[in-house]
Amino acid sequence: MALCPVLSSDSRITSAKVVKICNFYKKTLPLLVNSNATNNLTTTYMRKNLLVPIILALFAVGCKGDNGEIDDQEPVVTPTAITQVTATIDCSTRASALIGADDEASMFWSSGDKIAVTNLSKSANFTIKRGLGSVTGEFAGTLDVAKGPLYVLYPASSTALTDGKLSMTIPIEQSYAPARGANLGDKILLAGSAAEGTEFTVRPAAAMVVFDITLPQERTINAVTMTSEDVAIAGKGLINLESGVVADTDSKTLTLNYASPSRGKSADGWATIAAVDFKSATGKVTYAVLTDEGVYTFCYKPDQKFEAGQVYTVKLSVEDFVQVTDLEKIKQGEYYYNLGSATPEPEPDPAPEVDPKLNVRAVRVTDSTIAIGWTITEANIPYIDQIIPNPSANYATDITKQYKVALYRDEACTDLVVSVSPVQKNLADNKDLFNATTCPPRFVFSGLEPATSYYAKVTNITDNYSNTKPVQVTTKAPVADKNNIVTANAKAGDMIVYENFAGLVYAGEGGARAAGISRTDRNKLTSFDGADVKGEITASNSGYYLVDGGTEIGLFNTLGGLIDEMGVQDWGYIGSIPGSICARSGFLKIGTSNNRSLVCTPVLNAIPKGKLATLKVVFNAAPYGSNSDLTVEKYDAERYMAVKALAGVTMASDNVVSYSDVADEQQLTLQGNYVSDWKEYSVTLSGVPSGASIALGGALDAATTNRMFLDDIRVFITALEDAPTEPIATGKITYTDGTPAAGVSVSDGYTVVQTAADGTYTIEHPHQDAWYIYYSVPADCNVEVNQYGQPAFFTKYSKTKSVYNFTLEKLPGGKETQFSLFCLADPQCHGSKRSPQVKADTYRFDNESVPAIKAHAQTKSAPCYGVTLGDVVYSEGGRNSTSYMDDMRGYMAKDKIGMPIFQTMGNHDYTYFYSSKPISADETSSTYNIKAQRAFEDVFGPINYSWNRGDAHIVCMRNMQWSSNTDAGKYTSPTFTSEQISWLRQDLSFVPKDKLVIFCVHVPLINSSRTGVQDVISLLKQYKEAHIMSGHTHYMRNEPTRSGGIYEHVHAAVCGNWWWSNINGDGCPNGYGVYDIDGNTIKNWYYMGVNPGMNDRDYQIRLYRGDLICGGPKTYFNLQHGNNVIIANVFNADKNWKVKIYEDETSYDMIAIGEKKYSPGASNSIGTTSPVSVPTDSGQDWWAIGYHIGVVGRSGTSGSYHSNCFHMYKHTLRNPNAKIRVEATDCFGRTYTATDILSNTASGGYNSAIYTNVPWNY
Repeated sequence: MALCPVLSSDSRITSAKVVKICNFYKKTLPLLVNSNATNNLTTTYMRKNLLVPIILALFAVGCKGDNGEIDDQEPVVTPTAITQVTATIDCSTRASALIGADDEASMFWSSGDKIAVTNLSKSANFTIKRGLGSVTGEFAGTLDVAKGPLYVLYPASSTALTDGKLSMTIPIEQSYAPARGANLGDKILLAGSAAEGTEFTVRPAAAMVVFDITLPQERTINAVTMTSEDVAIAGKGLINLESGVVADTDSKTLTLNYASPSRGKSADGWATIAAVDFKSATGKVTYAVLTDEGVYTFCYKPDQKFEAGQVYTVKLSVEDFVQVTDLEKIKQGEYYYNLGSATPEPEPDPAPEVDPKLNVRAVRVTDSTIAIGWTITEANIPYIDQIIPNPSANYATDITKQYKVALYRDEACTDLVVSVSPVQKNLADNKDLFNATTCPPRFVFSGLEPATSYYAKVTNITDNYSNTKPVQVTTKAPVADKNNIVTANAKAGDMIVYENFAGLVYAGEGGARAAGISRTDRNKLTSFDGADVKGEITASNSGYYLVDGGTEIGLFNTLGGLIDEMGVQDWGYIGSIPGSICARSGFLKIGTSNNRSLVCTPVLNAIPKGKLATLKVVFNAAPYGSNSDLTVEKYDAERYMAVKALAGVTMASDNVVSYSDVADEQQLTLQGNYVSDWKEYSVTLSGVPSGASIALGGALDAATTNRMFLDDIRVFITALEDAPTEPIATGKITYTDGTPAAGVSVSDGYTVVQTAADGTYTIEHPHQDAWYIYYSVPADCNVEVNQYGQPAFFTKYSKTKSVYNFTLEKLPGGKETQFSLFCLADPQCHGSKRSPQVKADTYRFDNESVPAIKAHAQTKSAPCYGVTLGDVVYSEGGRNSTSYMDDMRGYMAKDKIGMPIFQTMGNHDYTYFYSSKPISADETSSTYNIKAQRAFEDVFGPINYSWNRGDAHIVCMRNMQWSSNTDAGKYTSPTFTSEQISWLRQDLSFVPKDKLVIFCVHVPLINSSRTGVQDVISLLKQYKEAHIMSGHTHYMRNEPTRSGGIYEHVHAAVCGNWWWSNINGDGCPNGYGVYDIDGNTIKNWYYMGVNPGMNDRDYQIRLYRGDLICGGPKTYFNLQHGNNVIIANVFNADKNWKVKIYEDETSYDMIAIGEKKYSPGASNSIGTTSPVSVPTDSGQDWWAIGYHIGVVGRSGTSGSYHSNCFHMYKHTLRNPNAKIRVEATDCFGRTYTATDILSNTASGGYNSAIYTNVPWNY
């Protein structure tokens, strides 16, 4: 899609014309501030042939993936399917676009355009087939619907369809490339629909704003940030199906980044903006124009209502605004300027002449480095300066020679900067520096002065000749001036951080694939005295030596003694090892092959105390790649970057950064196909207090490989506001249509309040241990998910921040009447395999449990939601599994597992502590017990919270307290603190007594008489129906709590017996519970196994002969009931189940065996000498015990491997030769049947065949 205005070359219209361009209007915004400015914001013509970009947001989405985005699925074609549609751009009033005799504007379809067609239930993508260059396009695809009404959109990926509602995001960060003939593709939203038929007319769904900028002198404009104090101008909003307009967006800022900034006094920039009413707004609107030499901030609030389909020009000219010196007091019609850098870019270097023998060219130049390449092969000359080695070049002859490289300050080559020889090998490691194809002869000179001309000379010392004339190369001007860094009492517009890493002079230059200098004693150096990169340097295997372009050096460990000399002593890092931040020549490499990390700026003490800053963070970055690969394609997964504002920062003496809070965070994806694709990026962070630090690095999980290159990091203050004098949490919850959401519960984890009629709420004094501000998802609203695919009902609390707003999206049909709840107890993964296991437990969870859960959810007709019941990971003793929390969150992302999963904390999910690593209270946590939950909170969200579906209120709570800060095995459970009971009482006070309440914890409440537990029971008994969901035991048990009568479901584990098999200790399959909820009652529940042979809905019974020998070569056990007795393990049974056995169709009731437990080799021991005789009153499943102890070899003294069983039944046969069938009927009337009986072999002894479906060493 393109919009091609072909208008007059005249650059200004002084009268207040309105220009209509294919239903887009360009309007004057008069500045009514003072008499000098009344005609300053005038309509500006678009230049001829400039393709202004369009987002054709045509109402709906195509095939909706689990994350709500469009994907290209291949639907099945049916006789009623629509296979072709026509979309026409409304340009019927083209004549009104004429401005003068020859001026005209047009929009047209272009190659590759896709639209999505939907009836709000089904959707599919259609691709343009005919009509390129025309306003009418024919699109082909397949949508399995019989008739309309239908809606269309373009492009599919820019919108989302959720529960029948269409939303679109006007990007908060937009880009603009002011180039003639460029189709920018991200600027105008269009929408269309058809009541019937397949012909659509599409019209604008948002407005556009043009920033017409004029500065006092030439500058490079990098970005413009528009900020409105009181109306949202960008972000996510619903599309109004009647008006076709994107409404009620959620961001008050909009940043336009110039993708290809050019230098000049003036520039324009086009951005999409919401259709909002500025005329009725009362707050300021500012525009921060970020240039290479400072920030210009203009203040101007339009006095108009922006309407969809119109283009509004805001003229930002220093000639028409009054300059002021205090940004905080800036008013309408004023501008403020903060100086950044004043160094002009040097003139281009002259083109070097072709040398008869040795040719040298500059490959990459920065403000402190020059990377050169050279060749003695004539055929290679055209390719020397191509930063990505050209496949047509071959340097096989070149790399056989030794060279001397030198850099001079004068063309006569008398004033030496540095020379290095011999250049061919890394003599310390005896490795070649170059190869014939991907790493040609290149070298990087580092530590140079900016904007300075140097002269490069290379000598072939093998054959004794040099390039005849040295090549002039001039370093670039810096992007800012360090003299302009403000270090105290900064104001809006000030630059408070700038670092170009010019002091990093060792290592190779990966982007240019250029060899560099290092030192063999680099880890011992504390000064560059005698070790700098100046003068004549002879490389050897000791002292100075050469490294290839891919070599890097740990900054804070190996080079730690030099960080003062390099000027980065005040910088820090977050990472698992000091070497996770590495030095390259003139820039940083972030992350290692084993983990992601972040580099942290110096502490931002320039932000005045008592103020919160809005910051613009600007930096250059390139995607990670290896010098052995021409592109970075194999590292695409590492492009994800995060920029965080850390509050409460402490920087240790080893530069390790700790912090109390993340004040704000933005994420982005690095662009480019090559390691040399350096680009400038910028993000805006708000609510940043004094003493913060900006962390830049990987956005992936802590243990995930996530590398990148960074340089030229700058931080500007764009706005300051007063910080709250006392901690307070206040805000407003609205629906996506802008209406207030009343009666929504909001909490800090200690206090629960509800929103008023206008959607506002206030928590007067958030608790000192508050970690999040969050809401209880209303039953009639969608469960939103975040970038990790987890439920997103919470935001990080900061004592420096007071306002927390939320936006809810209503379900199109109101609250659900039916839904299914999946309960996942004890995934309990610690991320590594235990010998002799073949697969790690995280692998098994990801490849066995997750696909099985998703597949079963897809069979359900009602919406599905999931909740874990604790022990998501498995920290214990000396084993720290907290790093795998990120992985587990990823495995349970909505699009991966098929539903949003809520989380409950278990006793193995703690912030790791051990005898050698005690845990203690700190500035973030008033007790070590609170500190113990922080790791879980950071990844999975709040600890004590609730959510609503249908007529059910679901509560998730922690129910264990540690009694030691050095031994995580010492804890009390189940128990609740008085603060937890207070929170629960407040939460339930807003829940009507006729609602179903589902209470989710880790440790079962059965049999507990503790005060906190009884308080919970008392609160739950007030409701018409209440159920408790728990785990922890790795066995199944269903019964009312013995003190209170509330039904409790104790779930067998997803991991079974800690991933040693695919069964639990009581014989239940590894699996999960499913609860079908209708209104305010659970109408059905059942247990689902995961693994093949056990994953059928009807697999609920296993039968044994009463004389079965269970176990294997380690040890085995002999049941003593006799061959004429049948034992039935009915996995999910309770006392209300009817278990019958049929002998040749004659039925008898089977008898529950009871709960008696015996142990091999421990208290109540029955011994370990094979065969071990099992008493007949044991209610345990010895088939499962025999497997784990006798086959796998787990400890017979550990209760974990001879667990209780509460669902074993027996029957003594009247006729031992009868045909046997066991039927178990649950309390809902569903009958399960089993006929296969596990029996001994004729030869006696243990029989491995009885464990056919129970492999353990995956």
